[in-house]
Amino acid sequence: MLEVRAVGSVGKGVFTTELIKSGHPALEFRGPRLQSRHVPKLCGPGPSADRFLQIGTGLYLGPSGDVDDFVNHSCNPNCRVLFAGQVYLAAIRDIAPGEQITFDYSTTQIDPYSMLCICGSPNCRGIVGPARFVDVATRQRYLDSRMVPGFVRKILE
Repeated sequence: MLEVRAVGSVGKGVFTTELIKSGHPALEFRGPRLQSRHVPKLCGPGPSADRFLQIGTGLYLGPSGDVDDFVNHSCNPNCRVLFAGQVYLAAIRDIAPGEQITFDYSTTQIDPYSMLCICGSPNCRGIVGPARFVDVATRQRYLDSRMVPGFVRKILE
């Protein structure tokens, strides 16, 4: 079971109340599929300006109005985006009850949007942007561990 809770200056985040085992789905993204021309300018003002997930070249999922709208970025994520007919977050390690569900937004981003990162992890990059701008070591680790979907992999390899 998942719940939305306040997360300091970030706003809200998604937390699990049960153990999620490594490799298992954590949640499904359910927003409408939109062409990039229908996506508002990202990282602008307003509570839903950044609730769009790139799922392909020129293709996004928009806000669903549900828990998936509140999944935060982390430079030290515990999930990866998985495309299996639908779009899921899958745990890359066991996630303990009470832990926030996160993924690295850069792993699905190829369009030139960026935002300041305030994830607070020890390896925080300070900015979230397209996958090609992630440092070489992190990018290679993400490629090796299959953390990036095919449309991003094509650009990085």
